[in-house]
Amino acid sequence: MARQPLAKINDSSNPARQKKLCNDLGLPENYPKCRETAVVYGPDFFPEVKRRLQPLFGKWATYEEVDRIFGGYRDECERPRTDKDGNEYFRCSYDLRCDNVFWFTAVFRGNGELTRLHFSTELYDARPLQINFCLADYATPPPP
Repeated sequence: MARQPLAKINDSSNPARQKKLCNDLGLPENYPKCRETAVVYGPDFFPEVKRRLQPLFGKWATYEEVDRIFGGYRDECERPRTDKDGNEYFRCSYDLRCDNVFWFTAVFRGNGELTRLHFSTELYDARPLQINFCLADYATPPPP
């Protein structure tokens, strides 16, 4: 089976998608990924999503903030669950291209505080790539 090309964010089926995503992320029109001539894919925006929702310094986003920014991309939100320690949490998935290929999942505490982001990309005939970002990423120095 031949690998299918990844679908672009700014393809002919929805040319306004790139502009909307840039606006939703608060990026200026002259930002390299927001230029009309830029060829961009969903994962290209994952660093901007991470910076917007989990800044290195400052307060992480809440469910309300994430939903305000990415509610139009929301695929699903699960009902709250309780872990083995009695902590309530829930997850919501957001699909940047609405094609079930480029998505991220936000994990929230029961009170709506963001605790973790998972970014995944399905590369058709390749194994799924999953990159997890959490507060521990900032607390632990990278390995030598």
